[in-house]
This record gives sequence, C-alpha cells and structure tokens, in this order.
Amino acid sequence: MAKRNTSNNPLFREIRELEEKALKAGIIENYEIKTSEAMREEAWECYLVSRAEWLESMIQDHALETGGAQ
Repeated sequence: MAKRNTSNNPLFREIRELEEKALKAGIIENYEIKTSEAMREEAWECYLVSRAEWLESMIQDHALETGGAQ
C-alpha cells in the first residue's frame, strides 16, 4: 500500500501548523512532534475507541427504548 501524503488532509495540516507555533513558543519540544505514520496510527486507534464507545451506547439506548435485553 502506498503511503499517504498527510499534507493533503486538512486536519493533519492544521496539527502541523499548530505544532510549529507551539514549538516556536517553547510549549513543546522537537521530540514531541510525531511522524505522519505515528499520527495516522494514533488517529486510527482513537477512532476505533470512539466508535466502539458510540456503538455500545447506541445498543444500550436501543435496549432501553425497546425494553429488551442484550
């Protein structure tokens, strides 16, 4: 699979711009800036956790609304 160019993603571009500003202000250090690959992996993991939590919540809500048990 070809590597993706994260500069095409507006969210990743925004993160890079914010990192640059934070670096100049001394808020973060160079070592705290993640590679594009690490950012993609972290974003994917965050998405999966968030999606699982949302699905579990929707299933619980549905069970309460319908009076059924899982």
